[in-house]
Amino acid sequence: MTLTLAGIAFMPIISNAQGSLGTINIGNPDNPLKIGGLLYMDYAYKMAGDTIANKRTTTGGKAPTTEYYNLPTNYSGFNIRRAYLNVDYDVTPRIHAEVVLAHESNEDPTAGGATSANGYEVLGDNNNAMYLKYANVRYKGLFTGTDLILGQQRTPTFATTGGSEPTWQYRSDERTITDMAKLASSTDLGIGLEGKYMNGDLGYNLLFGNNNSAKMNETLPTSAATSPRTYADVYYKFFHKLEVQLYADYSAYNFNYDSTKEKFQTSSSLVKLFVAYIDPKWCLGAEIFQQTNTHAVNYVNGESGVLSPSAVVTTAAAGKNTAFLGNLTSSTPQGISIFGRIILIQGDTSDAAKRIGRMQDKQKGGVLSLFARYDIYNPDGNMTNALASNKTDRSKVQSNQSFITAGLDWQIGKNIHIMPNFWYTGFTQKYDGSEVSNVAGFQAQKNSTDVVARLTVYYQFGN
Repeated sequence: MTLTLAGIAFMPIISNAQGSLGTINIGNPDNPLKIGGLLYMDYAYKMAGDTIANKRTTTGGKAPTTEYYNLPTNYSGFNIRRAYLNVDYDVTPRIHAEVVLAHESNEDPTAGGATSANGYEVLGDNNNAMYLKYANVRYKGLFTGTDLILGQQRTPTFATTGGSEPTWQYRSDERTITDMAKLASSTDLGIGLEGKYMNGDLGYNLLFGNNNSAKMNETLPTSAATSPRTYADVYYKFFHKLEVQLYADYSAYNFNYDSTKEKFQTSSSLVKLFVAYIDPKWCLGAEIFQQTNTHAVNYVNGESGVLSPSAVVTTAAAGKNTAFLGNLTSSTPQGISIFGRIILIQGDTSDAAKRIGRMQDKQKGGVLSLFARYDIYNPDGNMTNALASNKTDRSKVQSNQSFITAGLDWQIGKNIHIMPNFWYTGFTQKYDGSEVSNVAGFQAQKNSTDVVARLTVYYQFGN
């Protein structure tokens, strides 16, 4: 039993664009336990960044959504950015079980570290710890074309069939825009339905979950991020190539109070349109989204929202324990992402479709592909320069961001990719630069960039 449970803990995600897996015979040759894995490794060199300690904290008004924002210029080093170990098993022809362990270092690698003598943060406890990413049971054919999924599972925001991540195909290079902006997680604990019709051209995903990623849900939710969320999408592939997906989610919570201690409702909703033309040799796609968070911003006393009942009653700082509804407005994170990929060198047509081929000199393996992406992200479309300039606490006004990545994907052998790539993020403050010197936390440049050159190795084991 111990060996069986240990085995179930080792295998990577087996969803879209992740490939086939190895097998282990546990006594039934016709129904083996499937095991496989994947690994993203980088050597990165930071070519440019802020001139003052390279800080990109929310106190400084720069949204920390990328793993290089807090590293100094000329930093270089190796990193295991992602590792998955997964096992899945067909309990019966209609019941499928899956467990996934994951290590993901997408966040600031210096988080939690001490400060060195030169003012930079040093590495914290980067022990490559793993956590439970997915653990679910799928009942196939609950009704025609639809499966029921129970447990920790992929969210429809970008990770399921028809979503932007499997279409982009280069999660090994970077997350999708909604993932980078932390508007939703790729995993949630709940109950879901997945439907596929017309040979996969038409489909939908529906999920009701905790909205707390892979973490335990809080007893008393104090924000939309810890209240149950309903996710839904529907997609259709016109002519088997032009895919259009409509996505929406919604979360509401009732644990905020105004200055009279009267309860009022807040909510968070995200709507997204994703369109992609998918050809065996090339793909071009785009997604555009807006999230609306009601009663999320206080333009009078600088609070980013209002506090929970317990904080209102017991722990809030003087003068900041209540909010007038008239002072609160909605925040509207919004963005657009455009991406493309094309195979430059390929082998046989059948191999090219699998992204496995032969170089022109007949060397074994070696499809060569080009990929690129451009994102624009505004953390609050409602925040104008005038509002930001009049806001008492500007430290919570995040910067507009632009993101560019491009690279080559050389598949030197089956499931082994070497990917030299370029990574750029630009930040632009939301209010006039003359205000910078007068606001604590804004001594860094008004406009700044992160530029990183990387060599990425993507390896997937399994047949």
